[in-house]
Amino acid sequence: MRHVIAAYDAPHPALAAVAALQDAGVAGGDVAVIPSPPGRETGDFGAPTDPSGLPEWLASLGVAGAAAFHAQAAERGAILLVVRCPTLSAPVVAGILAACAPLDPVQAARRWAAEPGTRYEWGDWCLSGLEPGEATEAAS
Repeated sequence: MRHVIAAYDAPHPALAAVAALQDAGVAGGDVAVIPSPPGRETGDFGAPTDPSGLPEWLASLGVAGAAAFHAQAAERGAILLVVRCPTLSAPVVAGILAACAPLDPVQAARRWAAEPGTRYEWGDWCLSGLEPGEATEAAS
């Protein structure tokens, strides 16, 4: 098994990615959404409730190379999707996540360096007003 991760700066692309994963047959319990949307079941995998524990948790999942970026993204308010999948499915899962416009680590790092106070202030999950299937339609 592998874990594939992506960070999103708003609920719409994150929900579109969740819907696309569901359409591809990925079980809901294999997708951890951090922070978790209210009233929606997502995978857990033991995710820490405190963002300071994210680097260690991500390293334990085998995504250590990306742990620092994703932990910083989460601290800035980004939405993380962590998908557990068979090793052979990882490229397909990564493609699905990439198609939904995640944060680019290089561009985000440049922006954060230029604007250290950058935060992703998208508000509450409830404000998105979309269910995952609707997010896919809205993203197209």
